[in-house]
Amino acid sequence: MGDDSGSPSCLLDQQRLHLCSRLTDLEDRSHRNNIRLLGIPKGTEGADIPSYLRDMLPKLTDTTFDPPLEFQRANRLGPKRQDGKGRPRPIITCMLRHGQARQLLQTARTRGALRYPRSTAFR
Repeated sequence: MGDDSGSPSCLLDQQRLHLCSRLTDLEDRSHRNNIRLLGIPKGTEGADIPSYLRDMLPKLTDTTFDPPLEFQRANRLGPKRQDGKGRPRPIITCMLRHGQARQLLQTARTRGALRYPRSTAFR
């Protein structure tokens, strides 16, 4: 009786802990490219939200992105509002490059609230 470090159950526990750690890391990495934009009026983006953001965000932040911004996806959150009144639904986007997402967020933090005409896009 003694050291159980080589037992199958101990090895399975070690593998489980390792896999849980890797899963947590991958989940964290997948979320860090997400950016939420608030206050952009409905209808201004047209049918293609990524193209709209590719044009609008450099103007809004007074920043040049090289290479140009690319998005994995971009869409409005939540159900459509029945009455069409109230605050516009947020846009959430997953950027392709983490460096550009970080640059956008850093610009928003240093400049304070970025103003979209008649509303605030970043807070």
